Amino acid sequence: MDINKLLISGRVGNKKLAFTPNGTAVLEFSVANNQRVKKGGEYTDQTTWFNVKVFGKDAESGDKFLDAKDAVTVQGRLQIRTYQKQDGTTGISTEILVRNFFDDVSVVRHAANARNAANAANAASAAPAPAPSVTTPPSEESPTDEDIPF
Repeated sequence: MDINKLLISGRVGNKKLAFTPNGTAVLEFSVANNQRVKKGGEYTDQTTWFNVKVFGKDAESGDKFLDAKDAVTVQGRLQIRTYQKQDGTTGISTEILVRNFFDDVSVVRHAANARNAANAANAASAAPAPAPSVTTPPSEESPTDEDIPF
């Protein structure tokens, strides 16, 4: 059995949601992967950009979920294809195809996004929520310490 699986991590760059002629959603986003390399006694960052594609309902969900600069880990299948450029030459595209967005993409929010989410959560928790009412039928009794087997 052949295996074609690629795992990368980095920061989200550009993203675009589009639809095929038959209505299938396609989310394309880029991921910048930085590596520290030593050149001439100095360390510099070397960035490799990866193109990622997600299809269907996962593409629509992913578009709502992902933001630029989010830290992500992406797992998918590597696809290399050729295409015709506008100038008539042949181009090569290397893409990572994601099968299931929520299983194959892990996201860590950018600090500003995390603060906004925390502020929204704090605002929501400022107003006390009504306590849920729990009713125990009269025939059931709460367990005692003797009922618990440990």
